[in-house]
Amino acid sequence: MHKAMREAKVSTNWLNQSVRHAQAMTKFVALALASDNAAFRDDVLDFQRRVARDGIYNSLAQLTINAAAPGVPDFYQGTELWDFSLVDPATGGRWTTSAGGRPSRSSPRRAEDRLELFATMTLLRFRREHAELFQHGTYEPLMTGGSRRGHVFAFARVHGAAGAVAEHAPIALLEPLW
Repeated sequence: MHKAMREAKVSTNWLNQSVRHAQAMTKFVALALASDNAAFRDDVLDFQRRVARDGIYNSLAQLTINAAAPGVPDFYQGTELWDFSLVDPATGGRWTTSAGGRPSRSSPRRAEDRLELFATMTLLRFRREHAELFQHGTYEPLMTGGSRRGHVFAFARVHGAAGAVAEHAPIALLEPLW
């Protein structure tokens, strides 16, 4: 929590640390995790489940945009599975070594991990099978309309008669989170 608080740089940061805020955070965490505070933890877990569910949709949309955008898809080692830690995988996430000695986070056991790996594999296979589209096709921004047009990002990749469309509409537009 102290790391997250400092990296948010709202009331404290790594260079100018606030002892007062650190003490308040420590007290808050102790109270939140106290054995007699089950109701608070239940509320937080309910909220976390809804955010995680919506995060799956947003993550898959981000993956699609990444795979379809012009240039080489920008995949970092450690981003192939969902990771709910507060560690940036590009700057030092937790890693283990597999039986073959290769670094890996973990094997994909959760349905969400398998979904993300399947989507990545499918998108990269599509890029390979339609190489001309992605190597020589144009990038065409798609205009959206309506009162929520500012929440939608969409584009097409076009080459001859072939095309692909990627879009991202935050899940909150489809079903309110709260």
